[in-house]
Amino acid sequence: MVRIAVLHDQYLSQGVNGVSGEDNLVNLEIELLKDRGHEIIDLRGIETGLRRKLLQGSIHVFGYGTGLPSMRKLPEVIHIHNLNQKTGYSWLARSPAPLVQSLHNLRAFCSVSIGWRSNHECYECLKNPGSILRHSCGGLYGVLGGLRHILFQRNRPQLHYPSRIIASSEMMKNLFSQVFPRARIDTIHNPGIRVADNGTGLSPKGWLFAGRLVPEKGILNLIKYWPETENLDIAGSGLLHDQVRALTKDRPNIRLIGVFPNEDRTIYHRYEGLFFTSTWMEGSPLVVADAIANGLPVIAFGNSAVKEQISLTGGGVLMETELSRDSILDGIATVRARAVELRSWGIHASQKQLSTTRWISQIENSLRLATKNP
Repeated sequence: MVRIAVLHDQYLSQGVNGVSGEDNLVNLEIELLKDRGHEIIDLRGIETGLRRKLLQGSIHVFGYGTGLPSMRKLPEVIHIHNLNQKTGYSWLARSPAPLVQSLHNLRAFCSVSIGWRSNHECYECLKNPGSILRHSCGGLYGVLGGLRHILFQRNRPQLHYPSRIIASSEMMKNLFSQVFPRARIDTIHNPGIRVADNGTGLSPKGWLFAGRLVPEKGILNLIKYWPETENLDIAGSGLLHDQVRALTKDRPNIRLIGVFPNEDRTIYHRYEGLFFTSTWMEGSPLVVADAIANGLPVIAFGNSAVKEQISLTGGGVLMETELSRDSILDGIATVRARAVELRSWGIHASQKQLSTTRWISQIENSLRLATKNP
C-alpha cells in the first residue's frame, strides 16, 4: 500500500454538468486506487466566483495560486493533474514528496494548451517560449500566458520538478522527450468504459461527431463536406456553436443534439460509427476510447494520437487522405463492409489494451517508480 496524494484543480464549468474528461479520469483514478488498498489524500479543489478569477489570473500571469493544500499526513508520492484553475505552480520546488505529473494537454509549454495555430500544428514554444509573442496566439490571454512562461516559469516547473511524467500517447511522449528525459516518461493510454446495450434491439443508424465545437476539432470541414445521403448527429458545445447551428439549419440530415451525454455511454450503441476529425495532437481522447470499448467503430482523420488507440484495438479506420466528401464516403463504406469485425475487435481489444485494470496498474507502477527514484 502506498500513501498517494492526488492533486487536481477541477475545471468546474467545462464539460457536461461541470465535469470534464480530465475530471472524470481523476475521479476514476481515486476510486480504483482506493479499491486496490492505497491510502488516498484527495487534494482536489474548486473555487467559484471572483476568487476563482483572481486565482486564475495570478496563475496565468505569475504561476502563483493557493499553494499546496494542507495535509494531516505527508504522502509518499503526489500525482498531479491540472494546476491551472487554483493551485498554481509555485509550491512544486518545495514539495514534501516526489511528484508525478500527468500531461493531458500541452499547457506545460503552450499558452493555448493545444499546440495549434493558424490551422496547423505548432510546437515552437516547447523550445522558445517567446514565440507566442511573435505569433500573438490566443489574443491577450495567450500573451499573458507567454509572459508567464518567459518571466516567471523559464524552468518549466511542470517539467522541471516531477520525478516522472505520464503522457497519454507515444506522440505526446515523443514531443516532451525533447525537454524531459525520455526514460522517465511513461505512456499510459486512457481507458475505455463499456456499458451493456440499452436493450432496445434497434439497429445502429447514422453517424456521430462528439466533442468541443472549436476550430481545431475540424467540425466546420466535416459539415462542409458531409454528404447529403448520410445522417450526422453532432454532440458538443463550444465557441463555434452558433456557427455550427447556422451551417446546419437548412441541412435536415445533420442534427445538432446538444452537449455530449457524459454519463450515458449507451449513446454509442445508437450509431454506425464515430467521426473524429481533430487537427491537433490530442493525447488519448476518452470519447474515442469509450466508443471503441462499446463497439462503435471510429473513422479518424488528421494527425492526432487517435491513430494509436485504433492501432492498439483495431476498433476503427485510419483515413490517410484529406477530409473531403469522397474520403468521408470511403470511410463510411469501409466501416459498413467491416462493421462486425471492427465492432468485435474493438470490444475485445479494449478490454485488454484499454481496460481500466491495465490503466490503473500502469499508474500504480509510475507512482511506485517515483517513490524509489525521487
